[in-house]
Amino acid sequence: MPFTIAGAWIGAGLLVLAGMAKVRRPDAPGRALVLAGLPGSSLAVRALGTGEVLVGAAALVMGGTVWAAVALLYLGFTVFVVRERTRPTASCGCFGEEGVPLTALHGAVDGVLAVAAVAATVLAAPGLVTVVAEPGGWVALPLAVVGVVAVRMLLVDLPVLSDAIRAAGASS
Repeated sequence: MPFTIAGAWIGAGLLVLAGMAKVRRPDAPGRALVLAGLPGSSLAVRALGTGEVLVGAAALVMGGTVWAAVALLYLGFTVFVVRERTRPTASCGCFGEEGVPLTALHGAVDGVLAVAAVAATVLAAPGLVTVVAEPGGWVALPLAVVGVVAVRMLLVDLPVLSDAIRAAGASS
């Protein structure tokens, strides 16, 4: 069962990573929130980031019913992305980065992570820490870390690279 909930572990890891970025660099996510008509002060962004870190870390450590909070966060992110993609200047700010466009892929990934967290809730899935402590469970940790890094690259680096390639093609 542990690998059937790998998506939930990746989602929780991304919450920790994105939350820490919001706490450290609240400006880009703050602008994205303000443009969406939501509170975007540094305090509000840091509170959101802190909440993401706490929920993600709790899910990774405890699992169980905490996955429901992960699912709710990703459901909210999915709605935000789908709604904001209608604006041509919409930006994510999820990881404290400037100029990251919101893509359909971003919305799809958030939706998949919400579904993974719902599945983890239904299965009362353990946290990653519990699985790593089991014999042979250590292999789940590097796989989860690679998954977190890969998904972050899909959400941040790929859209920026794609925009740069498009801009270079247009200027030639």
